[in-house]
Amino acid sequence: MAEAVQEELQQNLGIQTKIVQLNSTDWGNMTYGGPQKNIQPGYNVAVGGTNNLDPSSLNLGGDQGIYWPGTYGYSLQFVQHVLPWYNTPYDPASIKKYGDPNNPNEGVQWSQWSALVTAAQSDIAYINKWTSEQPAQWRAILNPPGSLSLTQQWNEIVDTWKQAKTASAKHAAYVQAWKFVAPYSEGSGGGGINTGSLDVQVYWDKNESSDVKNWRMWQAEYQNSPSMFASASTAAKLMTQLIQQGYTIPLFYGETYYLERSGVTGAQPNPWSWGDFYQMQYLSANGR
Repeated sequence: MAEAVQEELQQNLGIQTKIVQLNSTDWGNMTYGGPQKNIQPGYNVAVGGTNNLDPSSLNLGGDQGIYWPGTYGYSLQFVQHVLPWYNTPYDPASIKKYGDPNNPNEGVQWSQWSALVTAAQSDIAYINKWTSEQPAQWRAILNPPGSLSLTQQWNEIVDTWKQAKTASAKHAAYVQAWKFVAPYSEGSGGGGINTGSLDVQVYWDKNESSDVKNWRMWQAEYQNSPSMFASASTAAKLMTQLIQQGYTIPLFYGETYYLERSGVTGAQPNPWSWGDFYQMQYLSANGR
């Protein structure tokens, strides 16, 4: 696939490209982990399969970048702001504001929580207001019925600190609170950042374009849809825009042949499945 794209770029646009084969870890980081250090311009050749019982897979993996702020559709200023979130365990700017989670003495005294408490209250108020202003079908996705509110989640963390009997337990509750509020990296292997952090949500909501806002909501809409048919049009709308703006390119579904049994040849999986034996579409059998 990479060679085919390389040839088309050369023949049609005169663009010279270089194919770089990555190990699985680096490829996974690039595909699923958001902005990376020292990334070069180009396309990431990825592959995905659709399970015909799974609405969230209708995009064939082409919407991965929408999970991470700073990937598809963002300004250079936005990307530069969020890069530290991905490339350090704890955001350096947030350490200056809230204290250092690596310091075992941090968060042991309640007075050390003051900046986190102020930020949590401000962020939660903003997010609740922003959510209330969204269309009804999106509000149900952003705030599922029966789920704990942000205030309830924050209070649970605070109660953990209050009930802690040791300094180490109080510090652990502080780290939990820090992660609830501030950006932090979830490590290598494509973990990206914790997009549920309050500061991340607020910055995202305040600074994303209308296109990106729609993409995020469409993605959440079809991922939470109980019906493949109900979500198909939304997935198609999202992927059409990503293709039109050059963030993803449709290629082809490669045939897979299974030769485990000598009497079975030319077996191809259904291209609308994960590609395993349970979804055979074409089958030629000799001698039986």
